[in-house]
Amino acid sequence: MSTALPDYAQSVWIDESELMLGKKHVRELLDSTQAYDQLQYRFWRTYLENIAIAGFTWENVPAGIDPRAIEYIMLYYGMGALFTESEGVLFAQAAPAENVNMFYNPNKISLFSPAGQYWQRHCNFWINAENEVMPRDAVMLFDNMMRTPLCGFINNYAKRLAAIDRTIDINVGAQKTPWIITGPEEAKATKRGIIKDLKNNKQFISQNSGMTDIVNYEVLNTSAPFVADKLLDTKKRILDEAITFLGADNANTDKRERVNTQEVLSNNEQVMLMRNSRLKCRKEFCKVANVVFAEYLDAPIDVSWSVPHLREAEAPEVMPNKDIDGE
Repeated sequence: MSTALPDYAQSVWIDESELMLGKKHVRELLDSTQAYDQLQYRFWRTYLENIAIAGFTWENVPAGIDPRAIEYIMLYYGMGALFTESEGVLFAQAAPAENVNMFYNPNKISLFSPAGQYWQRHCNFWINAENEVMPRDAVMLFDNMMRTPLCGFINNYAKRLAAIDRTIDINVGAQKTPWIITGPEEAKATKRGIIKDLKNNKQFISQNSGMTDIVNYEVLNTSAPFVADKLLDTKKRILDEAITFLGADNANTDKRERVNTQEVLSNNEQVMLMRNSRLKCRKEFCKVANVVFAEYLDAPIDVSWSVPHLREAEAPEVMPNKDIDGE
């Protein structure tokens, strides 16, 4: 018996952790609803990752360093460092190589590249084997003030959004009329054809008169309430929460009427705090790197948010019982 995967498997994304469990497990996965769930999870994870990785614009980065790689490292590892190598500077994934100091900052760090290269550098003054005080030869960059990668949180939001998508589809599908089809084993192919016609929403299903006593079908009423609209509101709230976490603007409300000014400013404050947590780390990195590696730079490194934010000072004055448009 052939163990080759079906053709439709090529159009379905399967997580790497699932592929590691073997071809039999993947076939069972593709034959179940899990394949769809994986696809939805992948969609939301990629959607949020794209927002996170496109959040900042870097300027005057040394030649040979890809700004996208900087944000990629921040997204997945939360730590990276600019360091000297062969009369030039590089940027790579980094991690503390020993205990941090009293301010929880690393000194000796290890750096890694996807190609397997490995370096060790120092983010503060250090003493070499000859007992000489040496200057720092690396500058650490953190994605946020908690120094944690965002990918784990993004995965959590992606799973929650995918779960709601599946529930919405189930609820919408339940609005179709369920059918019970009965008949002998000999009529298995006929029953399969009828089910296919029903799934394809055919308005007319033809059947030979001689088959009426062999295959019968009837309607089963499940009385499933339609709640997809409420689930969509819930999904929007979760998505807005994720967007706020990444520092991007959003309404962060499921209210259908006009939003009160104070509610907008409250959400603005959350967004600005999250933006500050990520931008402050990058600004501090630029400030130190421009001093430590000044001889290697043609112009000072700088970074800013890719999309400006409507700051609280630019919003309308908060007035009791007033909407944004003042009506």
